[in-house]
Amino acid sequence: MSVVNKLDEEARNKTALYNEFKTQKGNMSKKDGANLAGKDLIDVLTPDVVKRTGGPDDDFIMTEHVTTVPLIIPRGQEEDFLKFCESMDQYVEPQSARKFEGMDDKDGNSLWRVVMFRSAIDAFKKACREKRFLVKDFEYSEEAYKKLKVNRANLDESVKRQHELVRGLY
Repeated sequence: MSVVNKLDEEARNKTALYNEFKTQKGNMSKKDGANLAGKDLIDVLTPDVVKRTGGPDDDFIMTEHVTTVPLIIPRGQEEDFLKFCESMDQYVEPQSARKFEGMDDKDGNSLWRVVMFRSAIDAFKKACREKRFLVKDFEYSEEAYKKLKVNRANLDESVKRQHELVRGLY
């Protein structure tokens, strides 16, 4: 293969890598403007928002038999949701429904959580679907949030580095 062909192939590879990084970054920023149903909860429930003192008033309670389930409740259905939770007492810990204040999206959807037995999650999800409440699969982890921040910073750096390389090629 000639030197020109090798250089051309290398330029194409670097351009493809740059485009891949740029697409990944674009996908992340699309979710930033989405409503609660489209967002990753790890971006919404950050360590500075979630209360974790180790007591019963924590936002997320996780044990061997009990877990916290986050839900998205459509605008105007909060009272229906609270009645629904109290009627689901075989699954949900009574009076454990709590709204995350200041988390409403532009459509008026709100983010709530309930504490319940792990063994009842599937039945609870099914009952929520019937009532049009969206259960989000999410387990809060401060370590996962920190890891995500590092990965995003690395991706930003990769995009900048690849952009400089590609800009120099053309």
